[in-house]
Amino acid sequence: MRVLQLLLVFPLIFVPASLQARQQESKAATAIRHLKENTRASLDSLDREQEKMENDAARLKKDAVADYKKEKAAIKKHEAKLRQKVKEETKVADEKWESFKTSVEKEFNELQQRVHHLKEKIKKQLPGDNHNMQDEPPTENNTPPTTLLT
Repeated sequence: MRVLQLLLVFPLIFVPASLQARQQESKAATAIRHLKENTRASLDSLDREQEKMENDAARLKKDAVADYKKEKAAIKKHEAKLRQKVKEETKVADEKWESFKTSVEKEFNELQQRVHHLKEKIKKQLPGDNHNMQDEPPTENNTPPTTLLT
């Protein structure tokens, strides 16, 4: 009787853990997405500010215009490098995220299979049910794997 109770409770142990992992994944994915969006929006905002400066710069004295253009060129060059860095780092981060997600899902599925096999093993060893289990072919787990992360 004790084994039967454990059999009923054991699978429930993993439910809160997987739910919590999904919630944390969602928070992490949301944070990453917001960071990407905020970075791009901030860079676009800087572009708009620079466009507005053009009107003021047109009214500068000639020597000040030369300094302005020199500084503006340096800013544009730095901005282009930063945009490229954001693009490259985003790609790397996305690849790392996918790799991490795949790895965790694989390990979770393996763990889930181990739990399933242990559950089947316990079922087979329960007294009184052995004669029924021997007559039936072993069941395979044809359910699609639970996705831990999205």
